[in-house]
Amino acid sequence: MAPARQFVRRWILDSVDWAQPPSADFKTELQEILQERRAAPPRYQVVSERGPEHQKLFTIELRIGGEQFARAEGQSKKAAEQAAAEIALRRLRESEIEHRNRKTS
Repeated sequence: MAPARQFVRRWILDSVDWAQPPSADFKTELQEILQERRAAPPRYQVVSERGPEHQKLFTIELRIGGEQFARAEGQSKKAAEQAAAEIALRRLRESEIEHRNRKTS
């Protein structure tokens, strides 16, 4: 049993970063936060596509409640949407911290 435990500990448990999820899904995280806050759902819109077909670059605009909240680019629509959602999450968290700091001042 001891060799098996050592193997699992060394090659499985120690190789996983338990603090970081295996793959971040910023769109889902953003949607869940907005639902908790009873806010309007995010809307993603392609505002531009450029480059040759085999190497397109997409620009996505993310709107929340009609307000432009983030804009990002990616090599696919999905990648650009994920990047925009990540920016929006960062903005939401920053505004939340500022709001808390104002309350405690």
